[in-house]
Amino acid sequence: MGSRRKGGLAASFAREKKADAAASAQQQLVEQRREYEAIIDDLEKKLDTREVLPASSPPTFAALEGLRLDGETQPRQAMDLELVQTYAERMLVDDSTGLVTDPEGTPWPVITVYDDGESRWLADGFHRVHAAKHAGLEELQANIIQGDQRDAILFSFGVNADHGKRRTRADTQRIMTRLLSDEVWASYTDAWLAEICKVSAPTIRAHRKKLEQTRQIPFYTILRSRDGREYEREAGVELDGAGFVSTSNEHEAASTPRREEAKPRPKKKAASREDVTGFEELGQLDAPVIIASPGSIEDYTLLASAITSAPELLIIPAPVGTSHMWRGPEALDLLVQGHDMSGPHIVYITSHQRFYHAWTSGEAPSPIVADARDILADRAPFFVGQPLGGWS
Repeated sequence: MGSRRKGGLAASFAREKKADAAASAQQQLVEQRREYEAIIDDLEKKLDTREVLPASSPPTFAALEGLRLDGETQPRQAMDLELVQTYAERMLVDDSTGLVTDPEGTPWPVITVYDDGESRWLADGFHRVHAAKHAGLEELQANIIQGDQRDAILFSFGVNADHGKRRTRADTQRIMTRLLSDEVWASYTDAWLAEICKVSAPTIRAHRKKLEQTRQIPFYTILRSRDGREYEREAGVELDGAGFVSTSNEHEAASTPRREEAKPRPKKKAASREDVTGFEELGQLDAPVIIASPGSIEDYTLLASAITSAPELLIIPAPVGTSHMWRGPEALDLLVQGHDMSGPHIVYITSHQRFYHAWTSGEAPSPIVADARDILADRAPFFVGQPLGGWS
């Protein structure tokens, strides 16, 4: 009898508990329904009052004719001319929007341009711009940013890391060398530089060490981060008065056993003629075509002072070394003014896969992309310094 009473009470309690849970769930459903109805009412009111999103802004275009492509904002070692041709064949203009699209109707990615008020520097999209010109187009959709030439150069170091034609190892090496050869950018931390050129910090650190050990750049004892903090570095080796790794360290390094002997580097291709003249050997220089390969700022100065009459053509490799080398061509300004020459013009020698600066006493070189022999047009050049490739 007692057990039945106990069981009856337990069952009654369970039924009440279940009923309470059902009532609570029902109440939650009612409250959720009210919330949803309130949201629907609010949306209907917005539709009634025509509260819609604003229309997207029209695209921005940059005229190809006014773009500066000669400001060393091209980070690549060489242009891919076949890719330019392929791009050109796939460029169409949408009559309704003016956008340049591919045959499937997809707009081409915008190019990036830095505008300093006087010049517009192309920072990203060299293959697209050359292709558009080849296709006879006059403008491309663009992202135009307020900034100067150095801003454009710094931005260019990070492009094509994850889109477009992928950077080659040579491209990445060239970018890191240019960054670390600049007296301002080299003072940034490895992490900051890695973020700029989109590589890993250890990669930047290893390249910095290589340039320091070969005395291509000085050793920076203080590096600063993006947030302005400064970090002190321990050299670990002896530095000379100019802040470069002392040559005495070379002897110390030579006495340290290595796990593996370095393979001998291949010799550079010999010049196409034997009578190569050094810059310090120059007297008065009067030649119709001069091909010079300066190795220092002093070489530029010696060359400018030696030329007595305007050559038909003066060709110098576009500098890619330390920051003072980038100012080397400025030493030729007096030569240009004094002899009524024009330049520098940008010339790409396909047989060398290298860009050159060219000064002329007449019209600009044509074509600007050509084999070495086409540029010379059977004219015998006078070589100053060891040339970087064959010219015969």
